[in-house]
Amino acid sequence: MTLKIELDYMNGPIWKDTFDVEKGELCTGIEVIDTNENVSILNDTIQEMYNSLYEFDVNEKAVIFNRKKAATIKEKILTEINKLIALITELNDGSFEILDTASDDVRNW
Repeated sequence: MTLKIELDYMNGPIWKDTFDVEKGELCTGIEVIDTNENVSILNDTIQEMYNSLYEFDVNEKAVIFNRKKAATIKEKILTEINKLIALITELNDGSFEILDTASDDVRNW
């Protein structure tokens, strides 16, 4: 199983692509990730920072990615992604691999 770390508006970097019928929500399908409070907190923190880079109805455009603001928080987001990956790596019992595309995306801003 692969756990994807990627950035997308309104989604945390942990890619959730399995629907948990009992909980009624998307999850990763990896119990140790889906139930860890620290993972959830870091995921939400990164999502909030990333979402803050989008602006709506600016200069007659529906949505823009604010590159100037991204440059100012780039290192902070990378630090948080690194913390998240370190925590996930620590929790990994060998049953999944981590595919991180988020870090490269942020470095290329």
